[in-house]
This record gives sequence, structure tokens and C-alpha cells, in this order.
Amino acid sequence: MCQPWGIWVALLVAACPAVFGAAMDEAAALRDEALGILKAANSGGTDPKTYATALVKLERAQKLLEQANAEDSALAQEVGAALFWARKFSNIHSMNAVADARRNPPETKTPSAPEPPDKKDALSGLGGGPDPARLAAAKRTYEEAERFASSHAGNDYIVALRWFKVADQLSGTGYATKALANARAAQERYAARTKAKEADAKPQPKLEGPEYDLIREGDALLAAGKFDAAVGRYEVSAEMKDTILAHRKLGHALFNRAQAVRDELMPKFEVTQREYKKALAAATKIVRGKKGKRVKQVNWKDKRLVEAWKRGRELTKQAYRAIEQYDRAAKAFSKVLSMSEGGEDLDAAGHRGLCYSARGDRPSRKHATILLTKFLKDYQPLNDMERTLYEFCRTELKRISK
Repeated sequence: MCQPWGIWVALLVAACPAVFGAAMDEAAALRDEALGILKAANSGGTDPKTYATALVKLERAQKLLEQANAEDSALAQEVGAALFWARKFSNIHSMNAVADARRNPPETKTPSAPEPPDKKDALSGLGGGPDPARLAAAKRTYEEAERFASSHAGNDYIVALRWFKVADQLSGTGYATKALANARAAQERYAARTKAKEADAKPQPKLEGPEYDLIREGDALLAAGKFDAAVGRYEVSAEMKDTILAHRKLGHALFNRAQAVRDELMPKFEVTQREYKKALAAATKIVRGKKGKRVKQVNWKDKRLVEAWKRGRELTKQAYRAIEQYDRAAKAFSKVLSMSEGGEDLDAAGHRGLCYSARGDRPSRKHATILLTKFLKDYQPLNDMERTLYEFCRTELKRISK
């Protein structure tokens, strides 16, 4: 004879797939509706009530996924990234509207699930100094985001939001800067496709003149990976006729190239630094000095130590390539600012500060601190591209101030 509890277990087992599927379907529908609202606000502001509706939809989607124990799913990662973005850039007006929306939630296509207990982000405790354990955890998180980006290739909007969330989680590490750079790159791809669609629907007047022909040639060369030739075209265009577009294109090409060189060299610097420290420790011994005092003595001719020093010196020489390009980029962005109305341009001002923060010497970092502090005070981002750059600068200021 079947036990009563056995009947309940059978019913629950039969019902679970249907409940799980319904929760996932509703969460996906809420995600799509919310992303539609956020994308509409991509190139500017939006009504606070509409923005609040998106935020509440994402909160409900997240709770549904938690109840379904699907926090590790790709859908949960998409919802989490979008929710983080929406909360990050909510203003006082939209947050007041959120409070109203929570009291009177918008209707959805399926019944809402019961609220589970709040769960803290597993990575929210990441903080403190750059100890090995923290860096290892940061690396794992960054690699998870890389896998997410790879599995969502073609969906640059959600990829950008995921990278933005990861950058905040890994604040204070080098991975945060890389994540923000990835977020901005994804947003640039999304913006380019959006502009292309808008141009197809409503063609814009073409910029005429040999100086603009050179800029278009530079764009094509840059897309083909011919960096030096592209930079040459931008420079000739600026010499032919001073235009903000030519200097902006030149600044971004040099800045992105410098960032790429830096990203390539940083892991090599970390390895070389570890090797140098080990070699230094092995070449150091304690001896008795004058008056019998114990002192450290380093054998600077130790073969292992000399080789590690040489590798470090060679990497330093390579790093000067990036520094030179940062310097040239800073001049280009300064030129954009000098030509802009009122001497103001959010894109150029932010990137000029980043050109100096990337350098390791104290005078450059001091100058970067002044520029980035002023940038954060003087400018207010108006679209997603500007919001990401603004946050990039805030993170860099925090990093160089430590």
C-alpha cells in the first residue's frame, strides 16, 4: 500500500518541471521587457517611472530564478547584469518611482512566485588589499565573464552590462580596469550597429572633403588591423584641416593601442616580478657586519638574479611603447577639448585623465588625480557610453589614490 507521503512526493516530482519551466519563462519575459526599456534609454535619458518599471521587472525576475534554484543559469547572469546596471544609474526620481512600483507592481503574463529570502552576492566580500587569494578569485570571476561573453557573442548589449557588473565586483584589481574596457568595447559595437540601422532608416548627410576621406580610409585600415597606417591617415587629415573628428579618432586609436600593449605586458611583469623576488631571496644571506651586527648581503652577480633583472629591464623598454602612445593620445584629446565649445567634451576629458593614470610614475598619477577628480565633478553622463566611461574614470581614480 502506498504511504500518504509517497503520494505527495510523486505529485511534487511531477509538478516541479512544470513549475521550474513556468518560472524560467516568466523570468525570461520580464528580462526581455526590462531590456527593451533600458535599450531605449541607451542613447539618453528616460522617464523615471518607465525606468522604475524596468528595475522592478528585473527584481522580480531575479526572485523567480532564485526560487527555481537557477542562480547560476545564463538567464540569471543576464538578469543580474541588467539589474546591477539599472540600480547603478538610478537617480533620486527613478528610485522614488521604484518605491511606488514595488507597492503597485506592473502586471505580468504569469502569476508571480513567492519571494524567497534575500541572498547576498557570493562575491560581495571581495575587498581589501591585492593578496594572492583575492587575485585568484578575481581571475576566476573574470574568466567566467569571458565565457559568458563568448557564449553571448552577437548580443553586445547584455555582454556590456555583464562586464560592467564584474568590474564593480573586482574593484581595486587590474581585472576591474580590463572588465570596464571590455564593457566599453561591447557598448561601442552595440552603438555602431544601432547607428548603422538608424543611418539605413534615415541616411545622414555625408561629411565631404579630402580630410574626411582620409578619416574614412583610416577607419578601414584600423578595422583591418593596420594600426600605423590608420594613425598616419588621421594625422594627415588633421594637418590638412583641423577637425575635432580627426583628433578624436587619432586619440582613440592611440589610446586603444596603448591599452592593448599594456594588457599584453602586465602578466609578463607579474611573472618576472615573482621570479626576481625569488632570485633576490636566494641571493641574499645574513652576515655579521661591523661591531658584530647582523646585516643582509646580496650577491648582485648571482646568475639567476642577473637574468631576472635583464628580463625586467627588457619588459620596461617595451612598456615605453605604450607610454609613448598614451602621451600622444593625451595630446590628441587635449586638442579636442581646446576646439570644443566651452572647452568641454566628456569623452576627451575622461580619456585624457586615463592616459595619465595608466603611467606608473608619481608626477603622472598626481596629474591624473587632478584631471579625473575634476572630470567627475564637472561632467554628468547622458547615455550608456558616457556612463561606462564615467565609471571607468571613477574606478581608476580609486585605484591610483590607494
